[in-house]
Amino acid sequence: MSDELTDLLDTAIYKEIASQAFYVAGQSKTEDPGAKALMKELAEEELKHLRSLSLKFVLLLVPIGYLHQIAHFT
Repeated sequence: MSDELTDLLDTAIYKEIASQAFYVAGQSKTEDPGAKALMKELAEEELKHLRSLSLKFVLLLVPIGYLHQIAHFT
């Protein structure tokens, strides 16, 4: 994997973590139930993005042949 792609994914993952933390913190800073619900939903979306990017990152790092071998064990 190229250093440029690694750096790009690293940055994207970092931004998702930061965004998720921002929305989680925002939930405790408001008394408005609607705002709390929105912040919770946005935090959950950021977590989904983080999981997706993390999986892509791992799949790019692991050799294809190894993934094929793992698939046959399940």
